[in-house]
Amino acid sequence: MYEVTGLGASNFSRDPVLCLSGSVPTQLGSLKELNVVALQYNVLTGATPASLSGLRKLTRLDLSFNLLCGLIPVRLVNVPCSESST
Repeated sequence: MYEVTGLGASNFSRDPVLCLSGSVPTQLGSLKELNVVALQYNVLTGATPASLSGLRKLTRLDLSFNLLCGLIPVRLVNVPCSESST
């Protein structure tokens, strides 16, 4: 297993070669420097992990166009899902 540190953003969206499936990794919540998580247009299933609530620097979270279900953790409700186009 590899340890990832210092990652500021992850964008795994609309990549026809790397289409993610399964659940959103709870380990993303341990990447405290992460400020952007873009996982839209994949085949992710299950619930949004509560561990993402620990990402205090998160400014953008996009999990749209997946097969997720369940409640959204309260801390994540006000995080924008896309950046302004202006």
